[in-house]
Amino acid sequence: MQKIEIFRKTQLLLLGFLIVIMPCMAAACGIDWSSPSGHFEGVDYQGHVHLVQRFGEITGKSEKFPLNIIFNSSYGISPYGGAGFEIPLLEAKMYQVDENTFLLKNPAGWLWPFVRTKDKNILDGTAGWKAVINGDTITAWAPCGGKMIFNKGKIVRLESKKVALDYIYSGALLSEIKEGLNTVLRVNLNTTTGEVQGINLESEEMIHFEKSQKPRVQNIGQKNGILGMDSTISKIICGDGKEIIYEFGVDEQIQPMIKINRNRMIVWSPTTSSIVSDGDWNYNISRKEGAFSYSDIQRTNSNKKQESYKYDPVLGEENFTHADGFSRKRTWFTSGKLAGHPKKIIDTIDGREVRNRKWNYDENGYQLRLLDTAEGDFDLQRKLFALANNTTHLEKHDKQ
Repeated sequence: MQKIEIFRKTQLLLLGFLIVIMPCMAAACGIDWSSPSGHFEGVDYQGHVHLVQRFGEITGKSEKFPLNIIFNSSYGISPYGGAGFEIPLLEAKMYQVDENTFLLKNPAGWLWPFVRTKDKNILDGTAGWKAVINGDTITAWAPCGGKMIFNKGKIVRLESKKVALDYIYSGALLSEIKEGLNTVLRVNLNTTTGEVQGINLESEEMIHFEKSQKPRVQNIGQKNGILGMDSTISKIICGDGKEIIYEFGVDEQIQPMIKINRNRMIVWSPTTSSIVSDGDWNYNISRKEGAFSYSDIQRTNSNKKQESYKYDPVLGEENFTHADGFSRKRTWFTSGKLAGHPKKIIDTIDGREVRNRKWNYDENGYQLRLLDTAEGDFDLQRKLFALANNTTHLEKHDKQ
């Protein structure tokens, strides 16, 4: 009974993870090619620095695939991007986290959890995704189309509705990606150092990487110090000549920092890898244990304006506050037939409740009615949609 209960709790945590961290996948099917994002731009769900840049695309016969590069303050060393970076289209992977849980990092950079079913070789994922384990090979697929095959954790084949890509390796390193007999991407190595120095595409577009040194900062005896330097990307020169520039260093407290395109500076803690500051915003991260645990995130700017984000998948509760005074509390069911279905959404402005939505269901899980204090007030609905999404575009109704 204890093992069954632990398994159920794991599924419960993952359900919450899927609903909020991957909102596109909770409502859609197939491979999600959007750029990964969290509640605060540049910060992941655990409070690490998380920066996503698109620097090119693979062009197949009938489909295009984005090339993203991701910097994350908790990442190790990638053979393609160097310290702190990953290029998910090149290094998509699927790996086991614990006895019943697996993670798939898709080619755009999204993390998708999978859990074992009663058949330990069959896994359930988000948005109808399934996976089957056969020795060293895991095949994941979506019912609406889309398949990825992994061998010893590394992606070896990617199928969309229209295109199939095969990953060809030379030793441990990806050498090329092929669509049928055509090479659509080739990894370009420095013949002297063996380092990846760029990517060549079928269109004859060449993407060049420049490398520099990133300080390896550690806290020893409650003091920060630079213990060494690691090779990493400092510049990407895209096929159209556009440049993405990364500069690494330390601040006055010898905390590691990154500067993007010479105008945005972000600092993080060498002890926890949590973000400390991003421009005018100073962060306070309350970390929680566990691979799927969300950190409580608060930030304050120089005008003393505060924003916060909290999410608890076990309680089924999400809270966020924006600097303009808008707050939202969202709750949902976490078990039974109604798992994942909304309970309430309460919106407040400067502490005053302005909208309250409550869902009612029958015993079979079918929605009976939605009680909405702003029903018919479309001007208020548009205003709240804009406030909730930090946008001035008011033409859409709030369907959240």
